[in-house]
Amino acid sequence: MGALQLDAIKPSYVPTGFSFRRQLTGESVAGIGKHQQQIQLVYTTGWDHDDWTHPVTIYIRPAGEASLGATEGRPGLDLDLGLPGSKAVYHDGWWAPETPPAGATRLQLIWDATTVHSITVAYPEIQFAVRASRHAAKRIGDVTTVELVKVARSVQI
Repeated sequence: MGALQLDAIKPSYVPTGFSFRRQLTGESVAGIGKHQQQIQLVYTTGWDHDDWTHPVTIYIRPAGEASLGATEGRPGLDLDLGLPGSKAVYHDGWWAPETPPAGATRLQLIWDATTVHSITVAYPEIQFAVRASRHAAKRIGDVTTVELVKVARSVQI
């Protein structure tokens, strides 16, 4: 699958208030492993710093064995999105550094299920992932699991 075909893949749904802001491409995209043809689509609710801290981000790349960054080695929940030929996995968080105790010389990663969640979808030729902010107290920029599923289902391959 060529870069032009990957470049044409977009969601038909994003949560209310979010707008497309930026597309990044290539190995510098830190999404699903590193791949020359990987694409990152960024949607935010505005242009302020806090808006960019809580985006809806979609990563698209040719199929492979790579996991979505910060979910590596963590089993997710298998989902049936009703997308023929696809396999989808939901992660309720990501690996994040634990607040180190005083005097600590190494960071420890812990599973943080309070800040983000994601769905990774694999087809025989393409994989993509949707990651968005989530918090216990709903605020602008937070995306519910139902909305996250709607975004993932709207990405037409």
